[in-house]
Amino acid sequence: EISACLVGSEMCIRDRYGATTLPQEMVFSFSHFLVDLKKSTYAKLWLISWLVTALIAIVALVYIASRSVHDRETPSWHFYYETETFIDYPNFMLSTPNQNLSINAIGCSLGGEPIQSTCDAEHSCLILASKYSATPKNNNLLCYINLAPNTQINRFVQWSIPNSSVYNSNVWLFPNDNVTVFLTPQRKTDRSGHVTVSWLARDQQLTYLDSPDAIVLSVSMNSFTIQHSKEFVDYNGWMALADVGGLAFFAYVVHAFIMFILGRCVFNDAETLGGRGIDDAHYFR
Repeated sequence: EISACLVGSEMCIRDRYGATTLPQEMVFSFSHFLVDLKKSTYAKLWLISWLVTALIAIVALVYIASRSVHDRETPSWHFYYETETFIDYPNFMLSTPNQNLSINAIGCSLGGEPIQSTCDAEHSCLILASKYSATPKNNNLLCYINLAPNTQINRFVQWSIPNSSVYNSNVWLFPNDNVTVFLTPQRKTDRSGHVTVSWLARDQQLTYLDSPDAIVLSVSMNSFTIQHSKEFVDYNGWMALADVGGLAFFAYVVHAFIMFILGRCVFNDAETLGGRGIDDAHYFR
């Protein structure tokens, strides 16, 4: 009985050991697929369908990458308009390009409140107006400018906004003029959220004064409806990732459809692709 038990145990151990070891004929052979590919029309068409699908996917991936790079280098702009209840004035400069002409005195105010100014060597004055805001009811910043008496011909004062993008910025003020400068702000927001303001300036000469050395300047907002332009990336990384996922699914569906049509029209004679009713053991050698 003990011998029979030992023999039975040995047989159980041997059978269990053999069950956990893959036989040699179950090792997949890629060479078998190559042989099948040479003699099987179905296998050739199967490979061609995959190559066509892969080619379409590569072209689509190149397009997705090029579009993503292009949109990052050349972003899009979204334009819209908003009506503001107030608009901050910019600091502006009054200067005399003619070094022989100087500004004797200057005084600016908004609604009766004086505005500070700093002058440099009597040839340029910076009006510190950025702390003040224009409203529809208080929209007239007045400056009285007195020039030193001079008999030269080139007697004019240039109005400008420093460190800002100003269109039509060459506003020239001549003695004995009563001039109004109309400002239109435009705000631009880049993709990082930084806001820059550019200005459109338009001047209008109203009347002549009866003083050859004085200039009256009025700075007003042309409109309280401001144009905003916001920079954005039309095609971002998440969109590209979604397109890649959709492309992979599309390629799978296209290949499955091609193989469905192929299975209906062409006899499957490829052993490695499950043809001729071969069981799973025929996939291995």
